[in-house]
Amino acid sequence: MTPTELNPNGRNPRARHTRSPAADRGAGLLPQDSWGPWREKPVHRWSVWVRGNSWSDAAEADGCYGKADAFTLKAHGTSATTATVREGVRFTLAPDGELTVDGPRAS
Repeated sequence: MTPTELNPNGRNPRARHTRSPAADRGAGLLPQDSWGPWREKPVHRWSVWVRGNSWSDAAEADGCYGKADAFTLKAHGTSATTATVREGVRFTLAPDGELTVDGPRAS
């Protein structure tokens, strides 16, 4: 194919799209439909929601303590940890979706 047969962005306009969805996998690039449903994890006075991914070793969690404190954890391949300021609680999210909670007001 000559350069004049290429379109302006340098791609062959007759080429078929053969890229698989798995080629787009990676932290933050997982398809929305590969995520499971959000499930609530009861933690003392906290609203915490966790979901896992069926394509990759990844999980995400969102939590809030009213309007006073909030966090987001993204465990893509390795665990993610955060400590809250208001309550002194430490949340750790594993890539398999397991959430552990430590601290004086964790129960």
